[in-house]
Amino acid sequence: MDREPLKNQDYYDLEAAAYRQRKKDKKKQRRGTIALALVCSLVGGLVGAGLMNALRPPAMTGTSPAPGQKIQIQASDDASIGQAVAAKAMDSVVGITTESVQNTFFGPMAVKGSGSGFIVDKKGYIVTNAHVVANRTKNTVTALFNDGSQEEAQVLWEDPSLDLAILKVNAKKDLSPVDLGDSDKIAIGEPAIAIGNPLGLDLQRSVTKGIISGLNRSVGSGQGNYIDGLIQTDASINEGNSGGPLFNSQGQVIGINTAKISSAEGLGFSIPINTLKPILDQVIQTGSFKSVSLGVVVANPETVEDHYRVKLGVKEGAFVMDVYPGGAAAEAGLRQGDIITQLGDQAIKDTNSLKKLMYSYKLGDKVKIKYIRNKKEREAEVTFQESQDLQKRTKSQDQGQDQVPNFGGSFFGQ
Repeated sequence: MDREPLKNQDYYDLEAAAYRQRKKDKKKQRRGTIALALVCSLVGGLVGAGLMNALRPPAMTGTSPAPGQKIQIQASDDASIGQAVAAKAMDSVVGITTESVQNTFFGPMAVKGSGSGFIVDKKGYIVTNAHVVANRTKNTVTALFNDGSQEEAQVLWEDPSLDLAILKVNAKKDLSPVDLGDSDKIAIGEPAIAIGNPLGLDLQRSVTKGIISGLNRSVGSGQGNYIDGLIQTDASINEGNSGGPLFNSQGQVIGINTAKISSAEGLGFSIPINTLKPILDQVIQTGSFKSVSLGVVVANPETVEDHYRVKLGVKEGAFVMDVYPGGAAAEAGLRQGDIITQLGDQAIKDTNSLKKLMYSYKLGDKVKIKYIRNKKEREAEVTFQESQDLQKRTKSQDQGQDQVPNFGGSFFGQ
């Protein structure tokens, strides 16, 4: 049976219907493709995350673990150390100001200085640097407390070779002393927190945090000698921080901030607190400090060689210029010309190191002493006596024999 030919209108209707059907099919195909891609992406992400977790290296720890030992550090604890130390110790840190009158070309002028310090006893004892309160006989020294009050301070003791000083205020209120730590037990890499007044009183009690960068450092004190045995830290220490405390993570004082190297960043230095402890104990108990004595006048070997044009054959030690009759050294058999090289278990580098070491002994202590005589090492035992007046004339001087030469302050009595 013959089909009736399509009219033009019918033809176009059929073509339009076919076009619409093809369009619907393509949309379905695209939706299927997109859905498949999303599923593959999700699955790929989960698989990738699993692989990353499986291949991720172990987290680094804060210290070097022992073999087979895992040490974990919590960042939140580390981040809160500075805050916790500041909260504990801020009331114990004081500002130190000095004022003196100096004669100038234009006449007398008031000169002011500032530094930091910290309370070590509730009775009003304060520790700072000797260079902060230098020329104390002409200075008015004032301590500024965290609550805004201030008190005039008296300098009870100071030693420029150690760059340490102990002050006393008449406390009219309860003071908050710091806790003293043990500087012999600190280790490189441990946290270190400094509190002080950098660049003057406008930035009072600034807190900086770092680590212990090194131990037993030696730097020039700016007063003609070197301070050795120092703690190095990268906690920021600037002018005005001098005399302020360096804390460990427990809020215990482990050092007294004293210096920084201005030509570099992150190189600050503190005097170990254990250096001060025997001196501090005596000052708090008696109100003053009485040092012990060997009963000798000593000079650095290099100074003797330059003055007398001789070769001693040693570069380190303390050359005995004179001996006080009846003193500890005389009783032990030492005499003029000997070179002291060791006291107890500590080597003597120079006169400064001998002087600093003497602070660790008390009246009546007995200790081994090593010295060189005629290029041979000898050993004896000394019993420390109370420090003698350095202006006292010795027996040899009274007889006009072997008087001690004047080196312009390059030797001292001990």
